[in-house]
Amino acid sequence: MSTRGLLSFLVIVGLGVILLPTSFFAASKRDIIFPFVLDRFEDGDIRYNPEWFTFGNLAVTAVPAVPENEKAPKKHVSWWAATISWIKESQRPKAFAPSSVLVVDPVNGRYVLKMEGLGKDWFVGGVGTYLGITADNFSFFYLRIRGFGPQSGRLQIELFDDDNQNFKLEQNAKSHYEPMFDDKFVYLIDVTWAGWKDVLIPLNRFRDMNSSVGNNVMDFNQNGASGGLLQVQLVGLTPDGKPIGRFSVEVDSIEFR
Repeated sequence: MSTRGLLSFLVIVGLGVILLPTSFFAASKRDIIFPFVLDRFEDGDIRYNPEWFTFGNLAVTAVPAVPENEKAPKKHVSWWAATISWIKESQRPKAFAPSSVLVVDPVNGRYVLKMEGLGKDWFVGGVGTYLGITADNFSFFYLRIRGFGPQSGRLQIELFDDDNQNFKLEQNAKSHYEPMFDDKFVYLIDVTWAGWKDVLIPLNRFRDMNSSVGNNVMDFNQNGASGGLLQVQLVGLTPDGKPIGRFSVEVDSIEFR
Protein backbone atom coordinates (compact mmCIF):
# COMPACT_ATOMS: atom_id res chain seq x y z
CA MET A 1 0.00 0.00 0.00
CA SER A 2 1.34 3.42 -0.91
CA THR A 3 1.95 6.09 1.72
CA ARG A 4 -0.96 8.12 0.35
CA GLY A 5 -3.29 5.09 0.44
CA LEU A 6 -2.24 4.29 4.01
CA LEU A 7 -3.00 7.84 5.15
CA SER A 8 -6.44 7.69 3.51
CA PHE A 9 -7.15 4.43 5.29
CA LEU A 10 -6.11 5.89 8.65
CA VAL A 11 -8.30 8.95 8.10
CA ILE A 12 -11.33 6.78 7.33
CA VAL A 13 -10.76 4.63 10.41
CA GLY A 14 -10.28 7.72 12.56
CA LEU A 15 -13.65 9.05 11.48
CA GLY A 16 -15.32 5.78 12.40
CA VAL A 17 -16.29 4.96 8.82
CA ILE A 18 -16.03 1.40 7.59
CA LEU A 19 -16.25 0.74 3.87
CA LEU A 20 -17.92 -2.54 2.96
CA PRO A 21 -18.60 -4.15 -0.42
CA THR A 22 -21.98 -3.51 -2.03
CA SER A 23 -22.90 -7.18 -1.69
CA PHE A 24 -22.95 -6.75 2.10
CA PHE A 25 -26.12 -4.67 1.82
CA ALA A 26 -27.81 -6.86 -0.78
CA ALA A 27 -30.54 -8.08 1.58
CA SER A 28 -34.25 -7.96 0.94
CA LYS A 29 -36.70 -5.70 2.79
CA ARG A 30 -37.91 -8.76 4.62
CA ASP A 31 -34.44 -9.37 6.04
CA ILE A 32 -33.64 -5.80 7.09
CA ILE A 33 -36.25 -3.41 8.44
CA PHE A 34 -35.47 0.26 9.00
CA PRO A 35 -38.38 1.61 11.07
CA PHE A 36 -39.04 5.32 10.74
CA VAL A 37 -40.47 6.55 14.04
CA LEU A 38 -42.89 9.33 13.23
CA ASP A 39 -43.74 10.08 16.86
CA ARG A 40 -43.86 8.38 20.25
CA PHE A 41 -45.01 11.58 22.00
CA GLU A 42 -42.38 11.21 24.73
CA ASP A 43 -41.84 14.97 24.92
CA GLY A 44 -45.49 15.48 25.84
CA ASP A 45 -45.82 18.28 23.26
CA ILE A 46 -47.49 17.93 19.86
CA ARG A 47 -46.20 21.32 18.68
CA TYR A 48 -42.61 20.26 18.09
CA ASN A 49 -40.59 17.37 16.64
CA PRO A 50 -42.81 16.80 14.76
CA GLU A 51 -45.34 19.61 14.68
CA TRP A 52 -48.91 18.31 14.57
CA PHE A 53 -51.80 20.45 13.36
CA THR A 54 -55.44 19.79 14.25
CA PHE A 55 -58.71 20.39 12.42
CA GLY A 56 -62.41 19.88 12.98
CA ASN A 57 -64.02 19.32 16.36
CA LEU A 58 -61.31 17.03 17.71
CA ALA A 59 -59.52 17.76 20.98
CA VAL A 60 -55.95 16.44 20.72
CA THR A 61 -53.52 16.40 23.64
CA ALA A 62 -50.51 14.44 24.84
CA VAL A 63 -51.50 12.84 28.15
CA PRO A 64 -49.51 10.75 30.66
CA ALA A 65 -49.54 7.06 29.88
CA VAL A 66 -50.99 4.92 32.65
CA PRO A 67 -50.09 1.20 32.65
CA GLU A 68 -53.20 -0.91 32.11
CA ASN A 69 -52.41 -3.06 35.14
CA GLU A 70 -52.38 -0.02 37.42
CA LYS A 71 -55.89 1.16 38.15
CA ALA A 72 -56.40 3.81 40.79
CA PRO A 73 -58.69 2.45 43.52
CA LYS A 74 -61.89 4.32 44.07
CA LYS A 75 -62.00 5.80 47.56
CA HIS A 76 -64.85 7.63 49.16
CA VAL A 77 -63.61 10.81 50.81
CA SER A 78 -65.93 12.84 52.97
CA TRP A 79 -66.42 16.54 52.35
CA TRP A 80 -64.82 17.37 55.72
CA ALA A 81 -61.71 15.22 55.07
CA ALA A 82 -61.29 16.72 51.61
CA THR A 83 -61.49 20.24 53.05
CA ILE A 84 -58.88 19.50 55.75
CA SER A 85 -56.56 17.96 53.16
CA TRP A 86 -56.90 21.02 50.91
CA ILE A 87 -56.10 23.39 53.80
CA LYS A 88 -52.99 21.40 54.71
CA GLU A 89 -51.73 21.36 51.13
CA SER A 90 -52.33 25.09 50.67
CA GLN A 91 -50.29 25.83 53.79
CA ARG A 92 -47.42 23.54 52.86
CA PRO A 93 -44.19 25.53 52.12
CA LYS A 94 -43.40 25.56 48.42
CA ALA A 95 -39.87 24.27 49.06
CA PHE A 96 -41.32 21.09 50.55
CA ALA A 97 -44.12 20.60 48.05
CA PRO A 98 -44.08 17.03 46.68
CA SER A 99 -42.62 16.84 43.18
CA SER A 100 -44.70 15.50 40.33
CA VAL A 101 -43.53 11.99 39.49
CA LEU A 102 -44.64 10.69 36.11
CA VAL A 103 -45.29 6.95 35.98
CA VAL A 104 -43.59 5.39 32.96
CA ASP A 105 -45.61 2.73 31.19
CA PRO A 106 -43.19 -0.08 30.22
CA VAL A 107 -44.86 -0.27 26.79
CA ASN A 108 -46.14 3.22 25.98
CA GLY A 109 -43.51 5.30 27.79
CA ARG A 110 -44.39 8.62 29.40
CA TYR A 111 -47.01 10.10 27.09
CA VAL A 112 -49.62 9.04 24.53
CA LEU A 113 -51.83 11.03 22.17
CA LYS A 114 -55.45 11.40 23.27
CA MET A 115 -58.05 12.19 20.59
CA GLU A 116 -61.70 12.84 21.41
CA GLY A 117 -64.63 14.88 20.22
CA LEU A 118 -68.27 14.91 19.13
CA GLY A 119 -68.93 14.36 15.44
CA LYS A 120 -71.64 15.51 13.07
CA ASP A 121 -72.30 14.10 9.60
CA TRP A 122 -69.89 11.22 10.38
CA PHE A 123 -66.91 13.59 10.73
CA VAL A 124 -65.28 14.56 14.04
CA GLY A 125 -61.87 16.02 13.16
CA GLY A 126 -58.26 15.09 12.76
CA VAL A 127 -54.60 15.66 13.38
CA GLY A 128 -51.78 15.68 10.85
CA THR A 129 -48.13 16.42 10.27
CA TYR A 130 -46.02 17.31 7.24
CA LEU A 131 -43.19 14.92 6.34
CA GLY A 132 -41.65 15.27 2.88
CA ILE A 133 -39.58 12.07 3.08
CA THR A 134 -38.68 9.04 0.97
CA ALA A 135 -40.76 6.13 2.25
CA ASP A 136 -40.90 3.66 -0.64
CA ASN A 137 -38.57 1.27 1.21
CA PHE A 138 -41.20 0.64 3.89
CA SER A 139 -43.95 -1.96 3.69
CA PHE A 140 -46.03 -1.33 6.82
CA PHE A 141 -47.67 1.43 8.83
CA TYR A 142 -47.65 0.69 12.56
CA LEU A 143 -49.24 2.29 15.59
CA ARG A 144 -50.71 1.37 18.97
CA ILE A 145 -54.37 2.19 19.53
CA ARG A 146 -56.27 2.27 22.79
CA GLY A 147 -60.01 1.83 22.52
CA PHE A 148 -62.64 2.44 25.16
CA GLY A 149 -65.20 -0.14 24.10
CA PRO A 150 -67.48 -0.83 21.10
CA GLN A 151 -68.41 2.84 20.68
CA SER A 152 -64.87 4.25 20.56
CA GLY A 153 -65.25 5.37 16.94
CA ARG A 154 -63.49 4.84 13.62
CA LEU A 155 -59.93 6.00 12.97
CA GLN A 156 -59.02 6.82 9.39
CA ILE A 157 -55.32 6.95 8.47
CA GLU A 158 -54.49 9.11 5.45
CA LEU A 159 -51.23 9.25 3.48
CA PHE A 160 -50.50 11.86 0.79
CA ASP A 161 -47.82 11.72 -1.91
CA ASP A 162 -46.46 14.45 -4.19
CA ASP A 163 -47.57 13.99 -7.81
CA ASN A 164 -47.07 17.54 -9.05
CA GLN A 165 -43.52 17.60 -7.63
CA ASN A 166 -43.45 20.77 -5.58
CA PHE A 167 -43.17 19.54 -1.97
CA LYS A 168 -46.62 21.01 -1.29
CA LEU A 169 -50.07 19.59 -0.62
CA GLU A 170 -52.61 21.90 -2.23
CA GLN A 171 -56.08 21.39 -0.74
CA ASN A 172 -59.46 22.63 -1.93
CA ALA A 173 -61.07 24.62 0.89
CA LYS A 174 -64.42 24.45 -0.93
CA SER A 175 -64.41 20.64 -1.11
CA HIS A 176 -63.61 19.34 2.39
CA TYR A 177 -59.92 20.24 1.90
CA GLU A 178 -59.38 17.36 -0.53
CA PRO A 179 -56.04 17.31 -2.42
CA MET A 180 -56.13 19.11 -5.74
CA PHE A 181 -53.14 17.46 -7.47
CA ASP A 182 -51.80 14.67 -5.24
CA ASP A 183 -52.94 11.17 -4.30
CA LYS A 184 -54.69 10.41 -1.03
CA PHE A 185 -54.41 6.87 0.35
CA VAL A 186 -56.73 5.79 3.16
CA TYR A 187 -57.13 2.92 5.62
CA LEU A 188 -60.12 2.77 8.00
CA ILE A 189 -59.98 1.11 11.44
CA ASP A 190 -63.15 0.41 13.39
CA VAL A 191 -62.04 0.70 17.01
CA THR A 192 -64.41 -1.59 18.90
CA TRP A 193 -62.13 -2.92 21.63
CA ALA A 194 -61.14 -1.79 25.12
CA GLY A 195 -57.47 -1.40 25.99
CA TRP A 196 -54.32 -1.20 23.88
CA LYS A 197 -53.80 -3.08 20.63
CA ASP A 198 -50.85 -3.18 18.23
CA VAL A 199 -51.97 -2.44 14.67
CA LEU A 200 -49.71 -3.30 11.72
CA ILE A 201 -51.10 -2.33 8.32
CA PRO A 202 -49.49 -3.32 4.99
CA LEU A 203 -49.14 -0.21 2.86
CA ASN A 204 -50.67 -2.05 -0.09
CA ARG A 205 -53.94 -2.24 1.88
CA PHE A 206 -54.37 1.54 1.68
CA ARG A 207 -56.95 2.59 -0.91
CA ASP A 208 -56.62 5.48 -3.35
CA MET A 209 -59.54 7.76 -2.46
CA ASN A 210 -59.22 10.31 -5.26
CA SER A 211 -58.78 8.44 -8.54
CA SER A 212 -59.47 11.59 -10.58
CA VAL A 213 -56.46 13.35 -9.04
CA GLY A 214 -52.75 12.51 -9.22
CA ASN A 215 -51.38 9.40 -10.91
CA ASN A 216 -53.10 6.83 -8.63
CA VAL A 217 -49.75 5.26 -7.74
CA MET A 218 -48.30 5.10 -4.23
CA ASP A 219 -44.99 6.71 -5.15
CA PHE A 220 -43.39 7.81 -1.88
CA ASN A 221 -39.93 8.14 -3.43
CA GLN A 222 -38.33 11.56 -3.77
CA ASN A 223 -37.55 11.29 -7.46
CA GLY A 224 -36.52 14.56 -9.08
CA ALA A 225 -38.53 17.37 -7.53
CA SER A 226 -41.05 15.10 -5.83
CA GLY A 227 -41.47 15.42 -2.08
CA GLY A 228 -42.22 11.70 -1.71
CA LEU A 229 -44.51 11.05 1.25
CA LEU A 230 -45.78 14.54 1.99
CA GLN A 231 -48.22 14.25 4.85
CA VAL A 232 -49.85 11.89 7.36
CA GLN A 233 -53.26 12.48 8.94
CA LEU A 234 -55.28 10.65 11.58
CA VAL A 235 -58.99 11.40 11.24
CA GLY A 236 -61.69 10.58 13.77
CA LEU A 237 -65.10 9.43 12.54
CA THR A 238 -68.30 8.59 14.42
CA PRO A 239 -68.81 4.96 15.56
CA ASP A 240 -70.99 2.42 13.70
CA GLY A 241 -71.42 4.74 10.73
CA LYS A 242 -73.84 6.89 12.70
CA PRO A 243 -74.12 10.51 11.51
CA ILE A 244 -73.77 11.80 15.08
CA GLY A 245 -71.57 10.30 17.78
CA ARG A 246 -68.54 10.63 20.00
CA PHE A 247 -65.01 9.60 19.05
CA SER A 248 -62.50 8.70 21.79
CA VAL A 249 -59.20 6.84 21.31
CA GLU A 250 -55.54 7.12 22.30
CA VAL A 251 -52.63 6.37 19.98
CA ASP A 252 -48.90 5.92 20.43
CA SER A 253 -45.71 4.77 18.66
CA ILE A 254 -46.54 5.76 15.09
CA GLU A 255 -43.99 4.21 12.72
CA PHE A 256 -43.26 3.17 9.15
CA ARG A 257 -41.69 -0.28 8.93
